[in-house]
Amino acid sequence: MIQKLCIFTVNFAFNRQVILTNLEKMLPKNIELYFFTTKEARKSYTTKRAKIVETNCNQYTSFFELRRFCRKNNIDRIMNLGCLPQEEFVMMF
Repeated sequence: MIQKLCIFTVNFAFNRQVILTNLEKMLPKNIELYFFTTKEARKSYTTKRAKIVETNCNQYTSFFELRRFCRKNNIDRIMNLGCLPQEEFVMMF
């Protein structure tokens, strides 16, 4: 069973905020949520339940930071909110 879920994106878009808000409402309360994003994009997002993890890296190198974060915190699943090529790159890892 999934106990820790990390949601990530590198840019802000209103539809991604809506998805994040709905996920926070729909997912069971026993799932620990993390929201991983860049420092620039973080200024625009709001969350009620997810723990926000900011990275100082740019959108191309932040994936290596995401990978380290997930290994360190034993994240069970990763979910991508974006559809940009650089965001899809992380799914290969």
